Amino acid sequence: MKILLPLSVLAILAAGPALADCTAPDGTVQIPDGSTATHDEMVAAQKSVVAYDAAVKTYTDCLAQEQQQKLEAGGDKVKLQKHYAELNNAQVEKVQQLADKFNAELKAFKAKPPGWKPLKAPQARCRSSAPTRALSIARARFASQ
Repeated sequence: MKILLPLSVLAILAAGPALADCTAPDGTVQIPDGSTATHDEMVAAQKSVVAYDAAVKTYTDCLAQEQQQKLEAGGDKVKLQKHYAELNNAQVEKVQQLADKFNAELKAFKAKPPGWKPLKAPQARCRSSAPTRALSIARARFASQ
């Protein structure tokens, strides 16, 4: 019995770090320019922001578990709280900045006039239509004289 207790504690401590290997989420979310974005692009960006927010929530939960495991293993409470608070706050700040950027672009998107549609890219032409139109007008004038 005396041998089993230390072995079980050792097994729990060895499994702890493997269970709580927290990795910060990738914060590369593309926010389109609201003044030129389509509805679908803004919806996709909103879904990306929500997904990133959920990933940060999962990460902060993992950090809390990891911190608790280290405290139970005899870690310095003050140092651990400071360290994990810094990790948490860094990710929360990134989410806040991303949400602020999205909200600014959403405001620009909503400020567009009703019925606005993005301009299509001009198609390549052999020659410009402006000289052709001017030539047509000149021919019409000449023919009417």
